[in-house]
Amino acid sequence: MAPVKINHVVSFTSQDPRYPVENLLRDDGIHPWLNSLQDRSRQLKVELQLERASSIGYIDIGNCGCAFIQVDVGRSFWPLEQPYVTMVPSTTLMTPADSKLDRNRSGVRMFKEGDFLAAALGEKWDRVRITCSQPFNKQAQFGLFFIHIRTPLDPDHSHAAPAPPQVSTGLEPAASPWLASPAFLRTFFPEVQPGRGRALELWCWAKGSGMHSFLSLLGLSRCQSSLGVLPTSTGQDGQGLLHSGMLQGAVLCQLDLALCCVLSWTGAEGPKRL
Repeated sequence: MAPVKINHVVSFTSQDPRYPVENLLRDDGIHPWLNSLQDRSRQLKVELQLERASSIGYIDIGNCGCAFIQVDVGRSFWPLEQPYVTMVPSTTLMTPADSKLDRNRSGVRMFKEGDFLAAALGEKWDRVRITCSQPFNKQAQFGLFFIHIRTPLDPDHSHAAPAPPQVSTGLEPAASPWLASPAFLRTFFPEVQPGRGRALELWCWAKGSGMHSFLSLLGLSRCQSSLGVLPTSTGQDGQGLLHSGMLQGAVLCQLDLALCCVLSWTGAEGPKRL
């Protein structure tokens, strides 16, 4: 949606020397183009040359006392007898009542592609002809403050690309690493932990039965050292047997399984539960 610059005025029908038609080329829009006091036709026309041939998507008109306006477009290489194409048909800017009372003279009318006739859409134009009139008030001057022309919206930006569908992968999003925090999971999603008494009971029995070295062959010592949950030494009162952390369920299950295997091979009697 880029502005289209008006290069120069090709022709016009009337102007007040104090408010010439060249005011339409100014960017401030403060000084209007008005009809001559001697002009009794009550109609003004101006033909503008654009800087380059462009598709037109928007036309903003700054009114100064006009009751009706029409916009036609053409091309500079057309012969003089070829008629222009109507882009905006005659449109009301002021009501007859406002025109007669000379009120609500100033206003901005913004036209978009939905207001344009189909014959003018989708083409590039480098000439614009504006026709404005004021038939309801014979004394007041009328004209325009400004004419701003812009190209249509860029199709690459007018339709945003749809967001890809969200596929659940069962993994936590990378944007929320705290969801994977062990502390967070222990706080809000606690797991049922095996009792320390059973683990202590099994381990003490294994130590007292002389099967500690056999259990080590089954990999229990690796579980002990990697997880830091089983002791490396025991005292008579059992103090220091457990790490300050909670026992992992996997280690306890493996310990039970290993002891069952040992008992089945040796025929020994396992620890009694109270």
